[in-house]
Amino acid sequence: WKDDLVPMDKRPTKPNPAWDICDPHHVGTDEHIRFCRLIGAEPLICINAGDGTPQDAADLVEYCNGGPQTKWGRVRAERGFPEPYNVKLWEIGNELWGDWQIGHCSAEEYARRYRAFHDAMKAADLGLHFIACGHVHDDWNAPLIEQCSDILRSLSVHLLFSNSGPASPEYCHLSHMGYSHVFEDMFRRIHEQGRQKGIDLKIAITEEMSFNLGEAQPNPSTLSEALYYAGVLNSSIRTEGIVELFTHSALINHGGGLAKTRGVVFAHPVYYARQQLQQLAGGRPVAFRASGPFADVPEWMEAWAGPQPKRFPLIDAMPVRQGDALHIVLLNRAPEGRREVAIRLEGGRFAAEGELFQLRGASFLARNELVHPERVVPERRRFEVPSKGPITLSLDPASLSVLTLRDRATER
Repeated sequence: WKDDLVPMDKRPTKPNPAWDICDPHHVGTDEHIRFCRLIGAEPLICINAGDGTPQDAADLVEYCNGGPQTKWGRVRAERGFPEPYNVKLWEIGNELWGDWQIGHCSAEEYARRYRAFHDAMKAADLGLHFIACGHVHDDWNAPLIEQCSDILRSLSVHLLFSNSGPASPEYCHLSHMGYSHVFEDMFRRIHEQGRQKGIDLKIAITEEMSFNLGEAQPNPSTLSEALYYAGVLNSSIRTEGIVELFTHSALINHGGGLAKTRGVVFAHPVYYARQQLQQLAGGRPVAFRASGPFADVPEWMEAWAGPQPKRFPLIDAMPVRQGDALHIVLLNRAPEGRREVAIRLEGGRFAAEGELFQLRGASFLARNELVHPERVVPERRRFEVPSKGPITLSLDPASLSVLTLRDRATER
């Protein structure tokens, strides 16, 4: 990061050993913060705990958050940014359990590094929120929880799920759908590890996407990715606060999100799902009962979801109360076949008209591309809320729907 503290045209281009590419350093700390401010996002910085040092991490904290009287705060101010950035979210290390990472290490070694980096960074700013490098495997998390229970509050997990075998597209799609549902059990299992040591351990999902890259299978550019994202979000909401942060991968030209090809920018379906569902932030989950068809998770990995294979609902629902509105998220995960749903509300007085958001396509493999940039786009319409009886809705296969009901205005 210190290489970026010069004008962009003077920054060195260096090899990036983690990705085996060259890094032109076009996006440094200042550019990252400016981008976050422009889009209204909270900055999160993952520091180098592989071959970096605690002192270098503390210097970065001071550069971001220190006043102009501090050494690195003064450097920031001299670069034209006198006000501290006040970055609060800091992740210590990225996937250091993986041998593809520079400086990967054992679980015991990471626990030692976490304490060293935590203490150095906290000395630079007492108000930081730390996220430790966690894993879906309990044996990685165990030494960290055991040795750092006094300073541990949040663990990162990366939900990059793929089907590596020559499976059918339907098999891959249903595997993704099943895992997005049973991840709730994994979140609760990790939380329980912390609870046994007296920690109210939170989970930060700092990377998430389906990791199939083949064009013939569900991948981050397809409609299936939007349903995978929405399913993981529903499972996160159902943990009632165990999952405190959720970031999909990624922003542009890597994973789902925006794509830029030949100067044309277009959105993948998951981008629209993220834009719609982020509006639920700050809401509260509402209790509900549901019945409907279930399916088996085709591909079962014990480390991800426990020893016993489970079934998952093809229709997923998650009602969220936010202010004067009730939002009901509905997923039809089935790769084919429309499903009729009936929603019966207990309590509440709602306006005569509701709002309906739907994201659907010709199939779960539907995607946008350069010559068809709007093949999958949201549809929005208003609908009549019946004064008596259920709300009925027909859900297309592989579709995301969000119903929004507004409270009826109080009669004077």
